[in-house]
Amino acid sequence: MGLGQLIKHPEFTFTKRTRRPPTDPVNSLLSFGYTLLFNNVLSLLRVEGLNPYLGNLHRSDRPEAQLAFDLMEEFRSPIVDTLVLQQINQNVFSLEDFTPPNEAGGVYLIDSARKRFLQAFEKRIMSEIQHPDSNQAVPYRQAIVLQLRRYKQCLQTGAIYEPFRRAT
Repeated sequence: MGLGQLIKHPEFTFTKRTRRPPTDPVNSLLSFGYTLLFNNVLSLLRVEGLNPYLGNLHRSDRPEAQLAFDLMEEFRSPIVDTLVLQQINQNVFSLEDFTPPNEAGGVYLIDSARKRFLQAFEKRIMSEIQHPDSNQAVPYRQAIVLQLRRYKQCLQTGAIYEPFRRAT
């Protein structure tokens, strides 16, 4: 996978996405990051008064917050994937920061490493970027709110939804 080619730390490799459970350190970081992002989006959806269970892209027979899964997609790469790559390539984590595989094959961050990742995630989601709906730079978390408002406006007016694109 392309993501694996961006990893420069010699102890870490990434060949495929595994989840439930994540079976290696990179997948463990991605899963934890996506969970944090999902929970942020879910909370913000509720604040905006949107029903998180009525999704467009993700559909399931299970009662899950499909809209949260939908609307977090455009932020996976700029927030989580980028953070995971930075943390690995800057030697923030070593293999000792992860549990050995459990009976189901799951690999997870140990407590002290989880705390470091949480701090890095919060710093990343609060880093400022340009969003077309704002005259000034806003934190990613606010960009998510702006995207939720775009989505809400589409529901109310029938306008076409414009996804978030990180300025290059």
